[in-house]
Amino acid sequence: MRRGAAHSESCETTGFDTPGASVRVFRYSVTVRRVALVVAIAAGCTAEPTPVIVEVPAVPAVPAVPVAAQVTEAPPELLALREARRLFAAKQHAAAWRTIEPVAHVARSDGGLVCEAGYIAFHAGQSVSARQLIGRGIELLARDNTEQGRKRRAMCLYNLALVQEADGTLGEAICTLRRSHALRPNRTVAARQATLEAKVNAAAFPCEASRVAGQRDVRALAQDYAAADKLQISRIDRQELGEFTLHTVHLEQGEVPEDELVRFSDAHYVIVDHGGSLAPLGVLSFVDESVTYFKSGGGFAVEGVHPSPLGTLLILKLEAWYRGDSERTTAGHGTATHANSSLLVCRWLAEAGELVCAQVPLEKRETADAGADERGREWGVTVTHTYDEAAGVFVFEASPDSRQTAEDIGLPIGRVGVAEVFERFTADSVGLAL
Repeated sequence: MRRGAAHSESCETTGFDTPGASVRVFRYSVTVRRVALVVAIAAGCTAEPTPVIVEVPAVPAVPAVPVAAQVTEAPPELLALREARRLFAAKQHAAAWRTIEPVAHVARSDGGLVCEAGYIAFHAGQSVSARQLIGRGIELLARDNTEQGRKRRAMCLYNLALVQEADGTLGEAICTLRRSHALRPNRTVAARQATLEAKVNAAAFPCEASRVAGQRDVRALAQDYAAADKLQISRIDRQELGEFTLHTVHLEQGEVPEDELVRFSDAHYVIVDHGGSLAPLGVLSFVDESVTYFKSGGGFAVEGVHPSPLGTLLILKLEAWYRGDSERTTAGHGTATHANSSLLVCRWLAEAGELVCAQVPLEKRETADAGADERGREWGVTVTHTYDEAAGVFVFEASPDSRQTAEDIGLPIGRVGVAEVFERFTADSVGLAL
């Protein structure tokens, strides 16, 4: 099972390859390293739109194994995708579509692959399949609220706009291009959008109005997450917060084998609803009932909604803790409990129909377990915060004796504008992993 939360950033695009992703894993351990505190995964790209966006990891060369054996070991969908790409590059679009079509229709979770298959279908003259596949791929990628997920979705949206334009639905294409450009500013996207707006003589072409998401939509999105670990939805709570609605989906493990050490209950999978558009934040709270010393947990509370120069802010307070190696205390057994708190500040990016968030660290604390010297048993630093609505500024303060430590470990100090908060503390993924 997994434990932790995520945050990172990287970028690379070459030819038909998807944006690359960098992965950083920070672990703690005592004897057996089995609990991960933070896993940060994200990627970004500002290159021109690329029709092929799915990432296909290269099969490592192993001198001792014949090439034929290596190819045989590759998953069937990977082999089909590679062959389809080869045919597409050779402009054999119909053959490429026949190769990828069976894989595309059974893919249930790989949004990038489905989008790419839709693009191939478009070039093979299969407009209906192209619309369906690219649309489904965008829905799948919408469940990934990381920077990488947003930019991959922007690529898919650009491809969908090409299909819509070819079908003559220029209004739909304009709105799709606006969403793509808002997610990933790009000159080619902006130029095509301007061209289409000139064709319909309407730079202010109105796009689809917002709606309110039904519980069926919320449950379906949560079920996709729950199914991966065979979790069960016990209930869904709903909280209205101005222009936002917070859906808290309660998840349970269900029946657990007697020899399973990692156990938990009442995990809160949180989804933000803005006008019917859903953005999952992930699991923000759960009760750890593991039959082991290696435990972790977390919780959250709503601080409220506030106006700002960038639009309405949804603000949550996040708490997380874990047991692991002592780092700053003198623990008798070398172990300690680590606790962190942060401020999650989110806003709705209207042009893209996306939720973007910043995660601002507020507290880091370590308490050594039994056997520690009392003088070195506790370590920690905290900053308090207020929000000045009139100025659109967050104010962070620390006690005089801890101010320097707070700055050294990256906690904010002083007045920080809303725009700067989103620049300095961009959150790609905030959910705890179970």
